[in-house]
Amino acid sequence: MGNMKEFFTMLENLISFFDDLIELQNKKLDIIVANDVDELDRCINQEQAYAMQLKGYDRKREKMQEELGFAQVPLREIVEKCEGEERKGLDQLYQVLHLKTQELRAANDCVNKFIEMRIEVLDGLIEEQNQIKNNQ
Repeated sequence: MGNMKEFFTMLENLISFFDDLIELQNKKLDIIVANDVDELDRCINQEQAYAMQLKGYDRKREKMQEELGFAQVPLREIVEKCEGEERKGLDQLYQVLHLKTQELRAANDCVNKFIEMRIEVLDGLIEEQNQIKNNQ
């Protein structure tokens, strides 16, 4: 059986990583509002790097869970299978991680909605331009 302390540390690092992702999404929204295409490109490149890091965290988590005897077991169930201080600590990490994933989803949703609004505005402008051309 693997080391639960290392698993805790990995989850703490994952929480910190999600904080960085949330910050990036908020920055991305500001960039979109400012209509800074060059900065948006840099932000998207950074986002792609984060996606690769997230895959690495996921592989590491899966490996550690397997070593702990919890292969393919959701984190919530791992918490329920633990006892005492281990359970208390893991539950706290689970709660924070759950909150961070909700924050990240909300930030992503906000960015996506704003992008959709921008696209609708652009579509409207293009339609207006086409109507002006057709009336000439």
